[in-house]
Amino acid sequence: MLLAQNLTGAPVTLAGGFASVPANGKINVSSELAGLTGPQYTALEAQRPGVIAYHWTQGFAEFSVGTLTVNAPATDTAAAQAAADAAQVDATQALADASAAQVDATQALSDASAAQGTADAAVPKASVQQGVATLVAGTAAVATANITAASKVVPIRETEGGVIGDLSISAQTPGTPGSFNIDSSNALDTSKVRWLVLG
Repeated sequence: MLLAQNLTGAPVTLAGGFASVPANGKINVSSELAGLTGPQYTALEAQRPGVIAYHWTQGFAEFSVGTLTVNAPATDTAAAQAAADAAQVDATQALADASAAQVDATQALSDASAAQGTADAAVPKASVQQGVATLVAGTAAVATANITAASKVVPIRETEGGVIGDLSISAQTPGTPGSFNIDSSNALDTSKVRWLVLG
């Protein structure tokens, strides 16, 4: 598409009367100027300097314009500025979003640290005891330094032996020392079982 851009503050009629370009405006003159003769293009060129600028919108000549000087694609400075402003607004918003995400991540880390502190306080490391017992005929009696009614005993099969069954805890006796039994649902279970006393 060929555009004619008026460089003045008043309307301009193109030489030969082909079209009128509004003050500081631009119009598509492709259909009006395509196929003109050499002298007609020469007349338009004589009128051009400081008054009218011609631009191809695609950056290449779509038809022959003889001696008429046609520039690179026209730039709309207002549109370019608006696009730059919009890009700046987008960049500023992205920065604000990133800052908000950082604040959220910092808060989540703080909350996780507080939760870990609460968990550590709930089960002090000093109150965790552990050991290993071997089942005989599917059971093992365990004596421990200290156990309370609130203590949790966790059996963990470390090495399988015999015919394994489901593990459970019975006969938990609070005291210092205290005791409990590790039982298997199968009397032929001779596994080695690690036990933990929590609390």
